[in-house]
Amino acid sequence: MVRYQIIVKGNSFKLSNAFMGLANLSLVESSEGTILFDTGHFSNRHALLAGLEAKGYRPQDIPIVVLSHLHFDHSANIDLFPQAHVILARSEWDYVGLGKQVDV
Repeated sequence: MVRYQIIVKGNSFKLSNAFMGLANLSLVESSEGTILFDTGHFSNRHALLAGLEAKGYRPQDIPIVVLSHLHFDHSANIDLFPQAHVILARSEWDYVGLGKQVDV
């Protein structure tokens, strides 16, 4: 059985000449383990930690993080998960100029 929950709801707001968006952050739980999908923007760092805690997790309890892409509203809090295996599309890795240093 696989279950997912949005632990931090995304949002968007209009600025005077642009807009800002913040991604949903989701927790996927299954008998195979726990996965965090996206880590969010610095502005929702505390909400991410609170959302994990509400589900009984600490950052070090999350073995896998999936980053949908590397925009700051999806990936800025990755530093909270230094022990996690990070899954990222090779095209994203290459796009940001990180080369092919690791197997992604």
